[in-house]
Amino acid sequence: MKKKISFCLLCGVLLLGVTGCGNNDTSSLSNDNNDNSTTNKVNYEIGQAIYFNPESNISCKATDVEYNIDDLDKGREEETVKSGCMRWYIIDNSNDDTLNLILDHRTTYSVAYSNIESKLQEDTSTWDSSVSPRLITVEEIINATNLKLDFDGISSFRFEQVDDNNVLQDNFAWLYQGYYTSNNGKTTFGYWTSTPVNNDSSKYFVVTKDGEVESNPIDYDDYGIRPVITINKDLLK
Repeated sequence: MKKKISFCLLCGVLLLGVTGCGNNDTSSLSNDNNDNSTTNKVNYEIGQAIYFNPESNISCKATDVEYNIDDLDKGREEETVKSGCMRWYIIDNSNDDTLNLILDHRTTYSVAYSNIESKLQEDTSTWDSSVSPRLITVEEIINATNLKLDFDGISSFRFEQVDDNNVLQDNFAWLYQGYYTSNNGKTTFGYWTSTPVNNDSSKYFVVTKDGEVESNPIDYDDYGIRPVITINKDLLK
């Protein structure tokens, strides 16, 4: 009787080995599926720094940046670098395949909006055309800062919070810090958006050094250019 039981158990073990049945193989298949669906997926956050060269259209590293990022982060914008590896911030991650990025500094300190198209083309003339350089829109600022605002296309608004002493909280400093600059005697305060004021073609909205969006006459040159580009996420892998 004992021999008969032992023989049955041995047959069962051999059968499992031949058919591939068993918990170990099932788990292995499940893990492979999980790797494909989750492990390889990168979560890109709004405001996240991305290092990218728009001329060669390839990603790069923070150590490849040739301007002083520390000075820029401390509010001293002393560079108008337009080439090489530069730091960008994600302003829109809603597309499955692409990201919209804004440069961390201005390529031009000051320009009247009436001249901005030609100046933007000049600043980005060496960039790969696929990145499609442009200006940020007010709607993109509202979405990036998660501001619950029914924008009327006319009124100014603040997207950065202030405390009881009217001190900026720096939640979205990456969108405005470092933009009070005296350049050869010319003081500038921020950068232009591509959004016009409703029913007033003589004014466009700007981003100020105080975390605000406000209108500005197109012939004023108190604001500069901070380009936005669109890149494919595959370029960052």
